[in-house]
Amino acid sequence: MVFSNEPFSQFKSVKTKMLFSVMTVSTILTSLVIFLNFYFEYNDDLNSLEERVAQIEKTTVPTLSNAIWNLDEQYLKIQLDGILKIQDIVLTRVLDNHGNLIIEKGGNIQNNDEIIKREFYLYSDHSFSREYLGKLQLFITKDYIVEKIKKKIFLFMTSQFVKTFLLAWLILLIFHYFITRNISQIIAFTKNFDLDARFLNRLQINRPKHDPDELDILEFEINRMLEKIYVLNQQKDRTISEQHKELQIQKAMEINSARLTSINDMLSGMSHEINNPMTVIGFSAKKIQECLKDEKLDVEKIHFFSKRIQESTARVKNILHSVQVTSRVSDDEPFEVTSVQDLITGVIEALNAETSIFNIQFVLEYENETTKNSLIKIKRVALYQTLQNLVKNAAEAVKNQVNPIVKLNMSISNGRLLIKVIDSGPGIPLHLQDKIFHPFYTTKEVGKGTGLGLTIASRLAEINLGKLTLDDNEKQTTFVLNLPLFQ
Repeated sequence: MVFSNEPFSQFKSVKTKMLFSVMTVSTILTSLVIFLNFYFEYNDDLNSLEERVAQIEKTTVPTLSNAIWNLDEQYLKIQLDGILKIQDIVLTRVLDNHGNLIIEKGGNIQNNDEIIKREFYLYSDHSFSREYLGKLQLFITKDYIVEKIKKKIFLFMTSQFVKTFLLAWLILLIFHYFITRNISQIIAFTKNFDLDARFLNRLQINRPKHDPDELDILEFEINRMLEKIYVLNQQKDRTISEQHKELQIQKAMEINSARLTSINDMLSGMSHEINNPMTVIGFSAKKIQECLKDEKLDVEKIHFFSKRIQESTARVKNILHSVQVTSRVSDDEPFEVTSVQDLITGVIEALNAETSIFNIQFVLEYENETTKNSLIKIKRVALYQTLQNLVKNAAEAVKNQVNPIVKLNMSISNGRLLIKVIDSGPGIPLHLQDKIFHPFYTTKEVGKGTGLGLTIASRLAEINLGKLTLDDNEKQTTFVLNLPLFQ
């Protein structure tokens, strides 16, 4: 075979070929990475926008409802201006319950804008039946997100191109005469290899295999290493997937259980709180009717039951405020002066109306007539709930006994009224006594209680300038409510 002195009329150096190859491959991979990266970033920005809109629903919608309810247009403007500070929201509107525009803030919507419209209904929670007041409309554009992504893509592409170009020239400079086609293949392969890859990618050097050498050994060892990495990645994926699935299932079960318990307690509590005063009203009305049938009217008796109706009506009116005392001290309910006997009588009448404690025998013990007629200054609703919680807990503890008894003992000590609620049960074990006032701690069966009863009762006692404690010196369960006397 005869070789020409110049076998190639047009020669391209390996450096040029490598530079072109590296630039081409890098551009393709970079474009793919950029696409995936900014695709996920775009979705993340949209999700973030949705989260901000959801936050508006949680925090701003209730205040807008109150502003509409109070006819506070100035506050509506302030709230809408605050919403418009979110760059992607271009227009806000508040409509009344007839669909008429109340207020509009923001710029005009162009026809070529890609607009997302969100609506949130506004309700009033100032009564037992929710009243529809209107709705909030948000008009959201994706233009800012798209422009931001475009700018980032341009900057990222430019920086990646410059970086790749300089890196390729640096490699060519260092290995100018010592790089071969085979080594170049190995470098290109290892450079683009991902340790977290979920597919088995083997190195295949395009070279004759007649006489194995160090490069063949290197190729073999690299491929064996890749197989081990692939197996390890598969094992790791299976382990992570199983753990993630178990955690998600457990988390979902816990969340659903907590939600169901919370909803059940809320509905049960509201039904119970409303049923009590309504039963007292019905009972008192019936007694008044009986008095009216008598030839001689008992005005004092009619006055007494009329007062019970007024008090129960006031209690229904204040139920929502009473619920709020678990999170803050209520200043809305005024203090009033009443006798100890009047207080206890009202509590017992309310409790007697409940079917759950019909079989409980109540025993009232007054230290003397002075105690019975002593005056106290109280917030009636809050104190009623305190005593009702204590008595209901006591009734729940002894309801399965043959002769269940709940005793209320009233006495005066050091200028203060002591109301003791005592049940006929065996008492609270010593190791549990320090825990019973902790929030969410309960001795009842799972699903039977939230562990908030004594916490709420203690909070309500504090509202009445009193203190609730457990008397650990008594064999039977004895809770002591300590209240100041009215001077």
